[in-house]
Amino acid sequence: MYEVINSKPGREAAVAATKAGLPAMAGIDPLLQAELGVDYGPHNQGTNTAGYLVGQLMQSPVYKRVGQKPLPDHCVAKTAAMWS
Repeated sequence: MYEVINSKPGREAAVAATKAGLPAMAGIDPLLQAELGVDYGPHNQGTNTAGYLVGQLMQSPVYKRVGQKPLPDHCVAKTAAMWS
């Protein structure tokens, strides 16, 4: 999970989602689904862990957490932090 989120495609997906007005997790969630399949979900705290790791990725002088928002229907996770 850490490797997917912190990979170049993962970082790019998080930033693209943020620029589109979505939680960074909206860009990461489909990558985790593709890589981890049924091992990614709320049943094993996977969505919570992913949210934490995306938060670690996004915390920087550039991005600040500005609340929380529901994720699109195609995501396994249901809500995630917004970054601005």
